[in-house]
Amino acid sequence: YVIVGVFKSIENATHFSNGLRTLNFNTNHGYLTEKQLWCVYILKTEDVKEARDEQARISRLFLLRDAWLLTVN
Repeated sequence: YVIVGVFKSIENATHFSNGLRTLNFNTNHGYLTEKQLWCVYILKTEDVKEARDEQARISRLFLLRDAWLLTVN
């Protein structure tokens, strides 16, 4: 996953995700149980290189400069 936002409430995650969609980003959100946080992500893929490339690309944007990768086993 390429994570672009982390929130304590689903309402905030949904609001952020919807805002990014208005800027033509394809986003979704999911719950990270062990941290009890909602994560907004831009990409979900099995290909680590693809995820790294996308994270590097979107990190150049001011709004998404803190994007990071989450690996789920």
